[in-house]
Amino acid sequence: MGGKSSLPKRVTQKETCKGKAHGLEYAQSSMQGLRPTMEDAHQIKTEVLGHPKTAFFACLDGHAGPTVSRVASQVLLQAVLEAETYSQKKAAEDGRPPLEPAESLAVAMREGFINLDLNMRTTIPQLAQGVDTSGSTCVAAFVTPTHIVVANLGDSRAILCTSGQVRFSTNDHKPGSPEEQARIKAAGGFVIMGRVCGNLAVSRALGDYEFKDRADLPPDQQKIGSGADMTTIERKPDDQFLIVACDGIWDVMTNVQVLQFVTKYYNMGHSLAKVTNKLLDVCLKKGSTDNMTAVIVRLHAADARRSYIDRTVLPNEHTAENEAAMAEVARRRREEGDMQVDAEFTDPSTNPMRRDLTRGRGSVVRRDRKDANGLPTIAGQHPTEAQAQAAAGGADGADKPQHISEV
Repeated sequence: MGGKSSLPKRVTQKETCKGKAHGLEYAQSSMQGLRPTMEDAHQIKTEVLGHPKTAFFACLDGHAGPTVSRVASQVLLQAVLEAETYSQKKAAEDGRPPLEPAESLAVAMREGFINLDLNMRTTIPQLAQGVDTSGSTCVAAFVTPTHIVVANLGDSRAILCTSGQVRFSTNDHKPGSPEEQARIKAAGGFVIMGRVCGNLAVSRALGDYEFKDRADLPPDQQKIGSGADMTTIERKPDDQFLIVACDGIWDVMTNVQVLQFVTKYYNMGHSLAKVTNKLLDVCLKKGSTDNMTAVIVRLHAADARRSYIDRTVLPNEHTAENEAAMAEVARRRREEGDMQVDAEFTDPSTNPMRRDLTRGRGSVVRRDRKDANGLPTIAGQHPTEAQAQAAAGGADGADKPQHISEV
């Protein structure tokens, strides 16, 4: 009674970056959330040596510490390009014809992941000594003028949205899948309660060297494998979004829900950076307890159905007065749409984890419902007397609903 709350403190500040290159637009956002430390990392490069008009996007989700995710996020692309250079040199020496650019990148990504994992084990002192036992999942993608090349290691995920549908999704590497279980057991491990040796809830990752103790087995056959799944996808004119994110997003929203959320907000006229920030906010409201990182890449077809404002509602005269009025109409429409979309996507029944979000710290703040004092209410609850006083400008220190950040 009267002591400090045992509930974890929410760290909801976001780190956001955005940019444009080669006809693409991207936005990235990260939030520590309910975790005591931030273990996610990312790497974004819009210029790739040897591959004109190509961009690189990667999300890394660390566990048991941030070392592996942070180190890998600094050198991942370099490791891939070094692997590609070696492969090209070896092919030339053997008299083999060069690979097509997309195929070359796919081969290099798989080899680069493995090489990076081996190098970190010997060059990072705390990892080499076994003092640091951290690891990290990784999902990465090259977007070239003709193809999207995706590498997946662990349970972070990438989806490609085309014509309003999920055209492609990576497969999570979980210990419970038959293929992963067979490899784990062949390497001398076991799976209990959905965890490798009762410990890790993911079956492939960078780092986690205590589970890579079989010198007689290649890196991709260890209990925790470092071999990424590779997918090469030919781009289509109606491709809309590539979404790359850590499992803090996918734990509480399905592929289709993320697609619908991003599409709805973007079509309402929000910037890509604001959509990305809102995605993290909604996942937090839906009960995500993990760090969250998401990268949204807008492809060519995303703007086809975007509508900022129907100008026919006002005289078609480009005066300062009319432009200001149209901007106000657009703002009201976005706010009204925000409330509808927020309510739709924070409905507890849409949570894939089936968590009860109508109680405790998972309560859903319905900003479109207010009591007589103008205070936003929580679903199924009424404001306390102290909250009502705070809403009327009375008692200090009462809790207030957190506003979604603006970009």
